[in-house]
Amino acid sequence: MTERIQTLLEEASEKNAESPDFRAWSHAALVGFPIKAYTDLRSFQVERFDYPEDRGHEFRLRPHKALLEETTSLAGHAWRALGGSQVPEQGLQRAGLASIENVRAQLRSVLWIGSRLNIYRTYRPEAARHFTDSVLAIDWHDAEAVLKANFQAFTFLGVLESSADNLYDWAMTINRPEAGAKELELPSPDAAIQAAKPQEIMSGAALLALDAALATGDWQQSLGLMSFAANATWQAGWISGWEGREELWREEAKHAGKKGGTQRHQASRALKLWALSEAVALRGSDMDIARQLVLQIPARLQDASADPERLIYDALRNARKSERQEG
Repeated sequence: MTERIQTLLEEASEKNAESPDFRAWSHAALVGFPIKAYTDLRSFQVERFDYPEDRGHEFRLRPHKALLEETTSLAGHAWRALGGSQVPEQGLQRAGLASIENVRAQLRSVLWIGSRLNIYRTYRPEAARHFTDSVLAIDWHDAEAVLKANFQAFTFLGVLESSADNLYDWAMTINRPEAGAKELELPSPDAAIQAAKPQEIMSGAALLALDAALATGDWQQSLGLMSFAANATWQAGWISGWEGREELWREEAKHAGKKGGTQRHQASRALKLWALSEAVALRGSDMDIARQLVLQIPARLQDASADPERLIYDALRNARKSERQEG
Protein backbone atom coordinates (compact mmCIF):
# COMPACT_ATOMS: atom_id res chain seq x y z
CA MET A 1 0.00 0.00 0.00
CA THR A 2 2.87 2.38 0.79
CA GLU A 3 5.23 1.23 -1.97
CA ARG A 4 3.85 3.57 -4.60
CA ILE A 5 4.02 6.62 -2.33
CA GLN A 6 7.55 5.67 -1.28
CA THR A 7 8.53 5.42 -4.95
CA LEU A 8 6.98 8.79 -5.78
CA LEU A 9 8.77 10.44 -2.86
CA GLU A 10 12.10 9.05 -3.99
CA GLU A 11 11.47 10.12 -7.58
CA ALA A 12 10.49 13.59 -6.38
CA SER A 13 13.67 13.87 -4.29
CA GLU A 14 15.68 13.58 -7.50
CA LYS A 15 13.81 16.43 -9.17
CA ASN A 16 13.79 20.20 -8.87
CA ALA A 17 10.40 21.75 -8.20
CA GLU A 18 11.57 24.89 -9.99
CA SER A 19 12.37 23.03 -13.22
CA PRO A 20 9.94 23.14 -16.16
CA ASP A 21 9.42 19.38 -16.21
CA PHE A 22 8.42 19.03 -12.54
CA ARG A 23 4.85 20.22 -13.13
CA ALA A 24 4.40 17.80 -16.03
CA TRP A 25 5.91 14.94 -14.03
CA SER A 26 3.82 15.60 -10.92
CA HIS A 27 0.60 15.98 -12.92
CA ALA A 28 1.28 12.70 -14.72
CA ALA A 29 1.96 11.03 -11.38
CA LEU A 30 -1.34 12.31 -9.97
CA VAL A 31 -3.36 11.21 -13.01
CA GLY A 32 -1.84 7.74 -12.87
CA PHE A 33 -2.40 7.37 -9.13
CA PRO A 34 -5.47 5.16 -8.45
CA ILE A 35 -7.91 6.65 -5.94
CA LYS A 36 -11.10 5.22 -4.48
CA ALA A 37 -13.64 8.05 -4.32
CA TYR A 38 -15.59 8.92 -1.17
CA THR A 39 -19.23 8.76 -2.31
CA ASP A 40 -21.11 6.95 0.47
CA LEU A 41 -22.31 9.35 3.15
CA ARG A 42 -21.92 7.96 6.67
CA SER A 43 -23.96 10.50 8.64
CA PHE A 44 -26.76 11.51 6.25
CA GLN A 45 -29.34 9.91 4.04
CA VAL A 46 -31.09 11.46 1.06
CA GLU A 47 -34.85 11.92 1.36
CA ARG A 48 -37.44 13.47 -0.90
CA PHE A 49 -39.30 16.54 0.37
CA ASP A 50 -42.59 17.43 -1.34
CA TYR A 51 -43.73 21.02 -1.14
CA PRO A 52 -47.42 21.59 -0.28
CA GLU A 53 -50.00 22.39 -2.92
CA ASP A 54 -48.15 20.45 -5.61
CA ARG A 55 -45.38 23.06 -5.82
CA GLY A 56 -42.74 20.52 -6.69
CA HIS A 57 -40.16 18.73 -4.61
CA GLU A 58 -36.48 18.62 -3.75
CA PHE A 59 -34.09 16.15 -2.16
CA ARG A 60 -32.64 16.92 1.24
CA LEU A 61 -30.04 15.40 3.51
CA ARG A 62 -31.46 14.01 6.72
CA PRO A 63 -28.92 13.28 9.48
CA HIS A 64 -29.02 9.86 11.10
CA LYS A 65 -29.10 11.53 14.51
CA ALA A 66 -30.26 14.89 15.81
CA LEU A 67 -27.85 17.74 15.06
CA LEU A 68 -27.62 21.43 15.77
CA GLU A 69 -29.48 23.48 13.18
CA GLU A 70 -26.26 25.21 12.11
CA THR A 71 -24.67 21.86 11.30
CA THR A 72 -27.66 20.70 9.29
CA SER A 73 -27.76 24.06 7.52
CA LEU A 74 -24.08 23.85 6.57
CA ALA A 75 -24.61 20.40 5.07
CA GLY A 76 -27.68 21.67 3.22
CA HIS A 77 -25.81 24.60 1.68
CA ALA A 78 -23.06 22.30 0.41
CA TRP A 79 -25.61 19.80 -0.91
CA ARG A 80 -27.48 22.46 -2.88
CA ALA A 81 -24.22 23.83 -4.29
CA LEU A 82 -23.51 20.35 -5.65
CA GLY A 83 -26.91 20.16 -7.34
CA GLY A 84 -27.95 17.33 -5.05
CA SER A 85 -31.23 18.96 -4.06
CA GLN A 86 -32.42 18.52 -7.64
CA VAL A 87 -30.53 15.42 -8.76
CA PRO A 88 -29.18 13.40 -5.80
CA GLU A 89 -26.98 11.17 -7.96
CA GLN A 90 -25.32 14.25 -9.40
CA GLY A 91 -24.66 15.64 -5.94
CA LEU A 92 -23.02 12.42 -4.77
CA GLN A 93 -20.98 12.11 -7.95
CA ARG A 94 -19.67 15.66 -7.62
CA ALA A 95 -18.81 15.00 -4.00
CA GLY A 96 -16.90 11.92 -5.16
CA LEU A 97 -15.00 14.00 -7.71
CA ALA A 98 -14.19 16.50 -4.98
CA SER A 99 -12.77 13.72 -2.82
CA ILE A 100 -10.43 12.70 -5.65
CA GLU A 101 -9.38 16.30 -6.24
CA ASN A 102 -8.62 16.61 -2.52
CA VAL A 103 -6.26 13.63 -2.66
CA ARG A 104 -4.50 15.12 -5.67
CA ALA A 105 -4.22 18.50 -3.98
CA GLN A 106 -2.64 17.14 -0.81
CA LEU A 107 -0.46 14.67 -2.71
CA ARG A 108 0.84 17.41 -4.99
CA SER A 109 2.10 19.26 -1.90
CA VAL A 110 3.73 16.07 -0.66
CA LEU A 111 5.57 15.70 -3.97
CA TRP A 112 6.64 19.34 -3.91
CA ILE A 113 8.16 18.89 -0.47
CA GLY A 114 9.58 15.58 -1.68
CA SER A 115 11.63 17.50 -4.25
CA ARG A 116 13.35 19.21 -1.29
CA LEU A 117 13.62 16.10 0.83
CA ASN A 118 17.35 15.58 0.37
CA ILE A 119 17.98 19.09 1.68
CA TYR A 120 15.86 18.42 4.74
CA ARG A 121 17.54 15.07 5.29
CA THR A 122 20.84 16.94 5.51
CA TYR A 123 19.84 19.93 7.62
CA ARG A 124 16.71 18.72 9.45
CA PRO A 125 16.94 14.92 9.51
CA GLU A 126 14.44 14.42 12.35
CA ALA A 127 11.84 16.60 10.65
CA ALA A 128 12.44 14.82 7.34
CA ARG A 129 11.88 11.43 8.97
CA HIS A 130 8.75 12.68 10.72
CA PHE A 131 7.38 14.00 7.42
CA THR A 132 8.10 10.74 5.58
CA ASP A 133 6.60 8.61 8.36
CA SER A 134 3.48 10.79 8.45
CA VAL A 135 3.02 10.52 4.68
CA LEU A 136 3.49 6.75 4.62
CA ALA A 137 0.99 6.29 7.47
CA ILE A 138 -1.87 7.46 5.22
CA ASP A 139 -3.66 5.28 2.66
CA TRP A 140 -3.46 7.75 -0.22
CA HIS A 141 -5.45 5.43 -2.49
CA ASP A 142 -8.54 5.91 -0.28
CA ALA A 143 -10.09 9.38 -0.59
CA GLU A 144 -12.05 8.94 2.63
CA ALA A 145 -8.90 8.03 4.57
CA VAL A 146 -7.04 11.04 3.15
CA LEU A 147 -9.86 13.40 4.06
CA LYS A 148 -10.05 12.03 7.61
CA ALA A 149 -6.28 12.35 8.01
CA ASN A 150 -6.67 16.09 7.28
CA PHE A 151 -2.95 16.10 6.48
CA GLN A 152 -1.38 19.57 6.43
CA ALA A 153 1.81 19.00 4.51
CA PHE A 154 3.26 22.47 4.81
CA THR A 155 3.37 22.42 8.62
CA PHE A 156 6.64 20.60 7.92
CA LEU A 157 7.95 23.94 6.63
CA GLY A 158 6.44 25.93 9.47
CA VAL A 159 3.51 27.16 7.37
CA LEU A 160 0.30 26.87 9.36
CA GLU A 161 -2.77 26.67 7.16
CA SER A 162 -5.79 24.49 6.59
CA SER A 163 -5.58 21.67 4.08
CA ALA A 164 -8.74 23.29 2.70
CA ASP A 165 -6.53 26.19 1.60
CA ASN A 166 -4.34 23.67 -0.17
CA LEU A 167 -7.37 22.23 -1.94
CA TYR A 168 -8.47 25.73 -2.94
CA ASP A 169 -5.08 26.44 -4.52
CA TRP A 170 -5.31 23.18 -6.44
CA ALA A 171 -8.90 23.79 -7.58
CA MET A 172 -7.88 27.20 -8.93
CA THR A 173 -4.77 25.88 -10.71
CA ILE A 174 -4.92 26.43 -14.45
CA ASN A 175 -4.55 23.30 -16.61
CA ARG A 176 -4.62 20.93 -13.63
CA PRO A 177 -5.60 17.33 -14.47
CA GLU A 178 -9.33 17.22 -13.70
CA ALA A 179 -11.11 14.20 -12.26
CA GLY A 180 -14.09 12.96 -14.28
CA ALA A 181 -16.34 9.97 -14.86
CA LYS A 182 -13.37 7.67 -15.43
CA GLU A 183 -11.97 8.32 -11.95
CA LEU A 184 -15.31 7.56 -10.27
CA GLU A 185 -15.20 4.02 -11.70
CA LEU A 186 -18.98 3.82 -12.05
CA PRO A 187 -20.50 0.50 -13.21
CA SER A 188 -22.06 2.35 -16.14
CA PRO A 189 -20.04 5.54 -16.62
CA ASP A 190 -22.27 8.42 -17.65
CA ALA A 191 -20.66 10.51 -20.37
CA ALA A 192 -22.65 13.50 -19.08
CA ILE A 193 -20.60 13.66 -15.88
CA GLN A 194 -18.36 16.68 -16.16
CA ALA A 195 -15.32 17.66 -14.15
CA ALA A 196 -16.40 19.58 -11.06
CA LYS A 197 -16.05 23.35 -11.00
CA PRO A 198 -13.82 24.89 -8.29
CA GLN A 199 -16.78 25.93 -6.14
CA GLU A 200 -18.25 22.43 -6.48
CA ILE A 201 -14.94 20.90 -5.44
CA MET A 202 -14.88 23.05 -2.31
CA SER A 203 -18.55 22.38 -1.53
CA GLY A 204 -18.14 18.65 -2.08
CA ALA A 205 -15.09 18.50 0.16
CA ALA A 206 -16.95 20.51 2.81
CA LEU A 207 -19.89 18.11 2.78
CA LEU A 208 -17.66 15.04 3.03
CA ALA A 209 -15.56 16.58 5.81
CA LEU A 210 -18.72 17.34 7.75
CA ASP A 211 -20.02 13.82 7.10
CA ALA A 212 -16.74 12.30 8.33
CA ALA A 213 -16.61 14.62 11.35
CA LEU A 214 -20.03 13.46 12.51
CA ALA A 215 -19.18 9.79 11.97
CA THR A 216 -15.89 9.72 13.87
CA GLY A 217 -15.69 9.05 17.58
CA ASP A 218 -12.45 11.02 17.91
CA TRP A 219 -13.26 14.48 19.27
CA GLN A 220 -10.03 16.08 18.08
CA GLN A 221 -10.36 14.61 14.60
CA SER A 222 -13.98 15.76 14.46
CA LEU A 223 -13.00 19.31 15.41
CA GLY A 224 -10.33 19.39 12.71
CA LEU A 225 -12.75 18.14 10.06
CA MET A 226 -15.40 20.64 11.14
CA SER A 227 -12.84 23.40 10.72
CA PHE A 228 -11.94 22.03 7.28
CA ALA A 229 -15.64 22.00 6.32
CA ALA A 230 -16.16 25.58 7.48
CA ASN A 231 -13.07 26.80 5.61
CA ALA A 232 -13.99 24.92 2.43
CA THR A 233 -17.53 26.32 2.54
CA TRP A 234 -16.15 29.82 2.90
CA GLN A 235 -13.80 29.23 -0.03
CA ALA A 236 -16.70 27.97 -2.15
CA GLY A 237 -18.67 31.11 -1.37
CA TRP A 238 -15.62 33.21 -2.10
CA ILE A 239 -15.24 31.69 -5.56
CA SER A 240 -18.94 32.01 -6.38
CA GLY A 241 -19.09 35.52 -5.01
CA TRP A 242 -16.34 36.73 -7.29
CA GLU A 243 -17.98 35.51 -10.46
CA GLY A 244 -19.47 38.37 -12.41
CA ARG A 245 -18.72 40.95 -9.74
CA GLU A 246 -16.32 43.32 -11.42
CA GLU A 247 -16.41 45.91 -8.67
CA LEU A 248 -15.05 43.45 -6.14
CA TRP A 249 -12.38 42.39 -8.59
CA ARG A 250 -11.33 46.03 -8.97
CA GLU A 251 -11.14 46.54 -5.21
CA GLU A 252 -9.04 43.41 -4.76
CA ALA A 253 -6.81 44.33 -7.69
CA LYS A 254 -6.32 47.80 -6.18
CA HIS A 255 -5.26 46.24 -2.90
CA ALA A 256 -2.98 43.71 -4.57
CA GLY A 257 -1.40 45.97 -7.18
CA LYS A 258 -1.43 44.43 -10.63
CA LYS A 259 -2.49 41.01 -9.41
CA GLY A 260 -6.04 39.80 -8.89
CA GLY A 261 -7.01 38.34 -5.54
CA THR A 262 -6.47 34.72 -6.47
CA GLN A 263 -3.18 35.43 -8.21
CA ARG A 264 -1.94 37.46 -5.25
CA HIS A 265 -2.84 34.72 -2.80
CA GLN A 266 -1.10 32.02 -4.81
CA ALA A 267 1.96 34.11 -5.69
CA SER A 268 2.67 35.32 -2.14
CA ARG A 269 2.18 31.81 -0.80
CA ALA A 270 4.56 30.42 -3.42
CA LEU A 271 7.16 33.04 -2.46
CA LYS A 272 6.87 32.11 1.23
CA LEU A 273 7.25 28.40 0.51
CA TRP A 274 10.23 29.03 -1.77
CA ALA A 275 11.89 31.20 0.88
CA LEU A 276 11.32 28.67 3.68
CA SER A 277 12.79 25.84 1.62
CA GLU A 278 15.83 27.91 0.58
CA ALA A 279 16.42 29.18 4.12
CA VAL A 280 17.19 25.65 5.32
CA ALA A 281 20.68 25.87 3.80
CA LEU A 282 21.43 29.44 5.00
CA ARG A 283 22.86 30.77 8.24
CA GLY A 284 22.28 34.06 10.05
CA SER A 285 19.43 36.00 11.60
CA ASP A 286 16.00 35.98 10.02
CA MET A 287 16.61 39.50 8.73
CA ASP A 288 19.99 38.55 7.26
CA ILE A 289 18.51 35.51 5.54
CA ALA A 290 15.58 37.55 4.22
CA ARG A 291 17.99 40.06 2.70
CA GLN A 292 20.00 37.27 1.09
CA LEU A 293 16.92 35.61 -0.35
CA VAL A 294 15.52 38.81 -1.82
CA LEU A 295 18.51 38.85 -4.16
CA GLN A 296 17.79 35.27 -5.28
CA ILE A 297 14.04 35.40 -5.93
CA PRO A 298 13.18 33.47 -9.14
CA ALA A 299 11.86 35.52 -12.02
CA ARG A 300 8.43 33.91 -11.78
CA LEU A 301 8.05 35.25 -8.22
CA GLN A 302 9.47 38.73 -8.73
CA ASP A 303 6.03 40.38 -8.63
CA ALA A 304 4.62 38.25 -5.81
CA SER A 305 4.89 41.03 -3.23
CA ALA A 306 5.43 44.77 -3.10
CA ASP A 307 7.71 44.19 -0.10
CA PRO A 308 9.27 40.73 -0.54
CA GLU A 309 11.90 41.26 2.17
CA ARG A 310 9.21 41.88 4.78
CA LEU A 311 7.08 38.98 3.55
CA ILE A 312 10.05 36.59 3.70
CA TYR A 313 11.13 37.88 7.11
CA ASP A 314 7.63 37.37 8.55
CA ALA A 315 7.48 33.84 7.11
CA LEU A 316 10.85 32.95 8.66
CA ARG A 317 9.93 34.46 12.01
CA ASN A 318 6.62 32.58 12.15
CA ALA A 319 8.40 29.34 11.25
CA ARG A 320 10.92 29.86 14.09
CA LYS A 321 8.13 30.63 16.52
CA SER A 322 6.31 27.45 15.50
CA GLU A 323 9.48 25.38 15.98
CA ARG A 324 10.01 26.81 19.48
CA GLN A 325 6.43 26.04 20.48
CA GLU A 326 6.72 22.47 19.22
CA GLY A 327 10.07 22.04 20.95
